[in-house]
Amino acid sequence: MSAPIIIKLGGALLDDAGALESICADVAHLIESGARVVIVHGGGASADAWLSGLGIKTPRVGGLRATPDDALPVVVGALAGWANTRLVAALRGAGVDAVGVGLTDGGLVDVEVVEDRALANVGHATPGDASYLTALLARSVSPVVHSIGIAGDGRMLNVNADDAAGAVAGAVHADRVMFLTDVAGVLDADGSVIAELDALRAERLIDSGVVGSGMIPKVTSALRAATLSGRPVRICSWQDGAWLEAGAGTAVLPSEAFVQFPSERRALNDDTRRRPTPTTA
Repeated sequence: MSAPIIIKLGGALLDDAGALESICADVAHLIESGARVVIVHGGGASADAWLSGLGIKTPRVGGLRATPDDALPVVVGALAGWANTRLVAALRGAGVDAVGVGLTDGGLVDVEVVEDRALANVGHATPGDASYLTALLARSVSPVVHSIGIAGDGRMLNVNADDAAGAVAGAVHADRVMFLTDVAGVLDADGSVIAELDALRAERLIDSGVVGSGMIPKVTSALRAATLSGRPVRICSWQDGAWLEAGAGTAVLPSEAFVQFPSERRALNDDTRRRPTPTTA
């Protein structure tokens, strides 16, 4: 069985009915052409709206959403409930045999709490056992994975969807990894899309402030996904089908120099000898 394509969709896409319909049609076309597809998604826009309506504040810390105890049920409902079901329904409407899957179902990824009290119930994901997803893909079912994880002690944790997609990509040894967003790619100081980005240049752009805000976790998660999967991760726009074009967006390259967490270092030490040579996404 061929390795799957991992497509990470941003939560804002779910609020754009026309764009969602177009993306789902594109995914259906990919599957009809023989590709196996796994969707990983966020749901930040819905979570923001729900939390705001309830008067619950969830500040961003280093580009990640803090998730205190009073916010956790709302975030879980928005991501694992509304966003996941919405996306599964849209894909099925396009003719895709899709099924909703939790981030840690079947041990797909391992999740542990981020050791930052300001973030509260936020988790970090690393690749786990892909056999559950592999079984679904073998039946021509496309998994739609939300980013709520469950730690070993049963604690529910909100995982950044980009980080989740990277862990899933590492678990299934993805053929291609696409982070679809509402921008054309990673931009340089002049506002132009950067064609390729490695760990060293990314570090310089972040340190200089050229890459900031919500793009920081996206770039670092893309670097992590690229390194763990041995494949470039392409950050590009979902608008107008641009992501289907060869060379669209920014290709974030694998880099053995980029290992942010000890658990990832262990995963790399265990796995990199078996990884194929990286190729262009």
